[in-house]
Amino acid sequence: MLEDIIGKQVKGYRGPSWSITNESKWAWYVLAEIGLLYDSSIFPVKNYLYGMPDSPRFIYKPIYGTEFYEVPASTLKILHRNIGFSGGFFLRILPYELIKLGIMRLNNIGQPAIIYIHPREIDVHQPRLKLNIRDSFVHYYGINSSKEKLENLLNEFTFLSIESYYFAHLT
Repeated sequence: MLEDIIGKQVKGYRGPSWSITNESKWAWYVLAEIGLLYDSSIFPVKNYLYGMPDSPRFIYKPIYGTEFYEVPASTLKILHRNIGFSGGFFLRILPYELIKLGIMRLNNIGQPAIIYIHPREIDVHQPRLKLNIRDSFVHYYGINSSKEKLENLLNEFTFLSIESYYFAHLT
């Protein structure tokens, strides 16, 4: 249905809440079988909500013998731990200069940064859900500064789609 609406082939998938885990790697086979070229549902960190901290930090083929790729969310390796910095909660909570430094650090080793944002993270007028203190913090903290951070990133860096960057380099 989405392909009919946009008039183009859907080539990738991003599962909700980084939902591909060690227990659901079978999903890669389904995504490849239906003709998708890549998935971006792995966050190589570990927290109480999601994560696969031992997965590769940069693009890889999760299914041997295929041309299907996993494009994980960007992290920095700090004290032997993968730390997120480039979108969502991290975009909202971290100072802009740290996000910028993270992007530059990846670019300096020849890797692009995967930046992601949810529309709700730049909508300061959205209705607020009644959540417990932890979930309210995770969902809303820093929302007042995220639009400005995103605008600054767009002014300071060149961005491409996953398709136009990786598949131009891989084929």
